[in-house]
Amino acid sequence: MLKLKDESLVAVWQSFFEENCKSEIDNIVLEYPENRSLIVDYWDIDKADPKLTEILINQPYKTIFNAEEALKQTKTSFDRYPAIRFRVENLPEEQRISIGEVGSIHLGKLIAITGEAKGKTEIQPKI
Repeated sequence: MLKLKDESLVAVWQSFFEENCKSEIDNIVLEYPENRSLIVDYWDIDKADPKLTEILINQPYKTIFNAEEALKQTKTSFDRYPAIRFRVENLPEEQRISIGEVGSIHLGKLIAITGEAKGKTEIQPKI
């Protein structure tokens, strides 16, 4: 079984959130449940701790799990600690993959899938 919890990684994320995302977290707590996600720019993480972005790309499940654990423990200006989801935007170009090019080499890696919708159809119920 894969062990996701890593106290040292939680501590790194908690430090990052307290130094870089305090006001955003407070806003989410105020707007909860309409707003449930902290969206962080990849390059902000990279600027603060390049090793953290490397772990994020190569072990996304573990890293995101521990980031969300850190969010649960991060002190806010309020006495509420809702379950905040962690999201990353603006991944580097090499992590943006066209949907037709996604393959087994991308398994277990954090990627952004790009593509274009050419049409839409009504959802058909299964019989």
